[in-house]
Amino acid sequence: MISGERLAGVFGLDAGDLGGVEFLDHVADVGRALRELEVRIVQLAYEWVVRNDAQTVGRREARRRPEGVERVVPVGSAGAEEIAEFSPATLGMRLGMTTYAARELMADATDLHHFFPQLWARVQEFEVKVSYAQHVAKCCRAANLDREQMASVDEAVAESADGRLNWTRFDELVRAATTTCDYERAREEERKRREATFARKLRGVQSGMASFMYRDTLDNITRVDASVKADAEKLAETMPEKSFDERCAIAARMRLLGETPGEGTPSGPDVVIHLHSYADPTGQDSAEEAGFSRIDTAEMVTNAWVSEVFGDDPAAKIEIRPVLDVEGLAPVDSYEIPRRHRRAVEVLFPASVFPWGGRRGPTSQIDHTIAWKTDGPTGQTGIGNLGPLSTREHRLKTHGDVDVKQPFPGIFLWRDAGGAVYLVDASGTRALRHQEPPPPRRRRPSAAELRLATHFGLHTFDVDYDAA
Repeated sequence: MISGERLAGVFGLDAGDLGGVEFLDHVADVGRALRELEVRIVQLAYEWVVRNDAQTVGRREARRRPEGVERVVPVGSAGAEEIAEFSPATLGMRLGMTTYAARELMADATDLHHFFPQLWARVQEFEVKVSYAQHVAKCCRAANLDREQMASVDEAVAESADGRLNWTRFDELVRAATTTCDYERAREEERKRREATFARKLRGVQSGMASFMYRDTLDNITRVDASVKADAEKLAETMPEKSFDERCAIAARMRLLGETPGEGTPSGPDVVIHLHSYADPTGQDSAEEAGFSRIDTAEMVTNAWVSEVFGDDPAAKIEIRPVLDVEGLAPVDSYEIPRRHRRAVEVLFPASVFPWGGRRGPTSQIDHTIAWKTDGPTGQTGIGNLGPLSTREHRLKTHGDVDVKQPFPGIFLWRDAGGAVYLVDASGTRALRHQEPPPPRRRRPSAAELRLATHFGLHTFDVDYDAA
């Protein structure tokens, strides 16, 4: 395993002083060190699984637990360990990755350790890249293979996982191995996929363009493809300036919306697209500064694009609304968050305010940074006390070993159980200094415990949160 002294030698060397051959040798050394570090990360991820097994949660369940607290959840494939639900979040914060990515890392490490002995042995000998081994684990986990079937895949791919195949060919090998290890499972998977049809808009916008995916059986897709191409050929007479791909897109849209060239506006439901314009009313901004608008998805588009797409569309209705005065929104006393405040939070925070969080959109929950209390002060629901979190992040904040403060509106300071501090704002996450761990959490004594304390004349009655 790579030592600190060797790391200093690899990464502290001035490559500018090396000759051609020495430079390439140094590149090879850095690549080797990187591979060793990747292996070490996976080993540590499994060690974190062991340290956060089901017993770490079970020891705290002697009494009835409130709803939403940490639970025992499986990690990896069926038959592997169970872990404390919030443990991936702590690991993710230290590694600078999302909770989901950390949970997947722990699952990969667990599966490799338990179900792929040949592959894992070659990984630890630095003969197989971690990315190749993780890909095998993920594919088998997605296919819900059992221990015997994963052993069959391990036997089939371990020898070829050392880089002798490029990524495309290796992926084909892995998928073939996961398919052929069980005929009945393969047939059932085919039946499920045949039923898993859909047609939906995909996430992501680039330069004002989005995508729509239609998934169906091969015969139906073939017929649709042939029909669209035939319509595109007919459109060549009236649209000779358009490329074939552009005509295919137009033909598909016409079929979906029931359009016919020259027959007016398209049919279909009304939709709303929010655009935020940065035009300067004083006229002092340059053309470059005043020439952009932002779509709600955070994608920037030029105002010329807005004019081209909506200005020439007879079905488009443009409504200009005043800028939302985020700072001027007065806080309210209610627990329910008014619509304007929710909208302001969506404008201020492009994604979750959890360290390295990426969740965005309607599935996010708007959380009170300082928990709302019935008998609390006035104005508890204000912009300076709100922030979006995913459901799991919200539960971790409420019941896990993390602390968060919002010293200024939009500035969040998080501290994990080990004392590491993270600053989160609209620009992202930054790890700050390391502090001493916070004191153990205390739980509020029950009514019965308070009565006992009063009866026996006890002035303090603090109980360790982890105590039975």
